[in-house]
Amino acid sequence: MTKLFQYSSTLIDRPSSPNGRFCRLSFAAWSLLNGIICSASILLVLLVLGQFHDTNFASFFNFLSYISIFIIQIYFVYFSFIFTIRRLHDRNQSGWYSLFLLIPLLNFTFFIYLLFSKGDEGMNKYGFTRNIFGWEKLLGQANMLISPLVIVVILFYMLMHPTPEQGFKRLIFPSLYMHSAEHKKAQISELNDNIV
Repeated sequence: MTKLFQYSSTLIDRPSSPNGRFCRLSFAAWSLLNGIICSASILLVLLVLGQFHDTNFASFFNFLSYISIFIIQIYFVYFSFIFTIRRLHDRNQSGWYSLFLLIPLLNFTFFIYLLFSKGDEGMNKYGFTRNIFGWEKLLGQANMLISPLVIVVILFYMLMHPTPEQGFKRLIFPSLYMHSAEHKKAQISELNDNIV
């Protein structure tokens, strides 16, 4: 009786709940929608609260913008986990694998895996397959085209322009960093020799 209730309760689908399943396109669509909503919200906060940077209350509005952006980021991370758990359920896997999102570099690979791996057909231990809406197909296909390109661009940028805070190049590729530093020194000494 409990299993029957569990399966029948998944027929009432709430995308904001970790219970249930998301196929590839639903996962891609809701992930893109989550990113668009959060990015637009952060932009709105910066535009509205940024108007007060020259006033006597500038520090208060800066603090308010930091708090607002922090809340928006919590919202983004929460729903990213919810959508990932639902996608894992579609693959008949535990939602605990969503913790891979917290591991740098692995999270990109894990997202691509979830984006393109096929889910179970029919019913699995997490319920029935979910019906997909037309707008989800459209947004999902757009995200499946855009996401891999964005991830490649982000990784390329991180490799080419590491900031001191990231230290990405020094941490992951120390020999590459040393070679590039030695190469720069050699170029500088070669320029100095040409000048003299």
